[in-house]
Amino acid sequence: MPTESCYFEDALRAYFAFPGLEINSIQIRIFAFMGDRTAAAILKVLYPLDVLDDVMLQKVLKAVRISFGSPATTELSLDRVPAVSLCFLEMLLTRSCSPEQKDSIRALIESLKKEPLAGITPVCPCSA
Repeated sequence: MPTESCYFEDALRAYFAFPGLEINSIQIRIFAFMGDRTAAAILKVLYPLDVLDDVMLQKVLKAVRISFGSPATTELSLDRVPAVSLCFLEMLLTRSCSPEQKDSIRALIESLKKEPLAGITPVCPCSA
């Protein structure tokens, strides 16, 4: 029997396989439901994660951004805190090629750190 995680990963595979930056309403709901689990699922789906082209990086950043866009819809309260997502984005910074890619990643990191998360200040333990 397929697990919930398989459905999440299937939604990500479909999203990444589709050309362009379009995303459908079902994928938006799934990513918002997953919250911080989105980053872990992206790593599983795209492994081994080497250098990403501009479109794929924008798709990754969009999925992570959407996963924190509506915290009330995130299933688990722990997934409303971007702990894994911040570590994932820090890792992406080391693998990005262009200054534009680095700027896009940094902008999302700053955005996630500024979001009010029930009084919790997110910090990536990998960069501490």
